[in-house]
Amino acid sequence: TPTPAPIRPTPAPVASPTTNCVGSEEELRVEVTTDDYPLETGWSITDGNEIIMEVEPLFYKLQRTEYKKYVCLSAPPDCLIFTMIDSYGDGIYGSDNFKVYSAEELKYSSGDDFTSLFSKTVNVIDNGCVSNPVASPPTLTPIRPTLAPITPTPAPITPTAAPIRPTSQPTPDNCPDGTSMFRADVFTDNNGDKIKIVVKKKNKNNKWRGKVFDRDGLESNFMNTFDACLPNLDCYRFVISDRDRDGLCCEAGLGFYSVSWKGEEIKNTQYKNGRRKKTKFNCGP
Repeated sequence: TPTPAPIRPTPAPVASPTTNCVGSEEELRVEVTTDDYPLETGWSITDGNEIIMEVEPLFYKLQRTEYKKYVCLSAPPDCLIFTMIDSYGDGIYGSDNFKVYSAEELKYSSGDDFTSLFSKTVNVIDNGCVSNPVASPPTLTPIRPTLAPITPTPAPITPTAAPIRPTSQPTPDNCPDGTSMFRADVFTDNNGDKIKIVVKKKNKNNKWRGKVFDRDGLESNFMNTFDACLPNLDCYRFVISDRDRDGLCCEAGLGFYSVSWKGEEIKNTQYKNGRRKKTKFNCGP
């Protein structure tokens, strides 16, 4: 009778670590679940004096998706002040969209507390907070791009710097006499280098021949803003084109663009597909 081979016991499974920090470090983590308007959502967390972490509006791009951001601290904080932000001013739709963890302990969950206002500040840990905590961030200009309802499958996210709308010149108030301000805001997807914008004016033969403004190759995942003072007597056509022919949304990101003339928005769209889109302005009825 052959001797049976010895049976090696199956090792018990080892649980994965729940923290990203090592040694005596303690993890401070913020988890955010976006609603249907992720570009409006932001937040910051401070120790009462300095910002520890923050995410500005226009950073989150996927609807109804959980995002996580963490930092490893050498010692547990005595004071944590958390500010939730909605740039449109109507809060966030949902329950417990914001959560703050310290050393894997849930310190704060927003519940249904942030369903209105531009921002809401709470003391997460207030044992060491001074009587006058840092001020809430300034009221932000409402922005709400039109987004198509989608339920994406989120991919792993590597946080990058939040896009910030630059302060542009000129403004509607300082264009020279006889001219007005043209403005184009283009929030690109992952392939901004394939996007081109052109403004042409109509000549006396009723042809679009005079190029007055153009930009080729824009920064990706960024709010690109362009201003120019144009003469009031001409008729213009704005053209945006994409060499990939898939527009700004939604194969490679949730982009959109808007066009304004004399301070009034005349076009706001996602530009979902196609090689180019055209918009006339200052051309009369």
